[in-house]
Amino acid sequence: METPWWHPTKTDRTWCARLRKDYPDDANLSDESLRDKYADGCNYAITWDNLKDAYSNYEQLANAYLKLLKKQTP
Repeated sequence: METPWWHPTKTDRTWCARLRKDYPDDANLSDESLRDKYADGCNYAITWDNLKDAYSNYEQLANAYLKLLKKQTP
């Protein structure tokens, strides 16, 4: 099953590695710098430009959702 576009995307090492491949000019940036540049320093990359003040609620929801999915995966 393909991951839906709205699925929470953690700004982890895998995400940073993909950005380095997609944007070679930024390959020398640290994970923290990439997170600042492409995700406003957040733990999740978001595709909505209007989340703004609701991000803290979104992060809590995303954490709970991913934890639930992990429990359901054998």
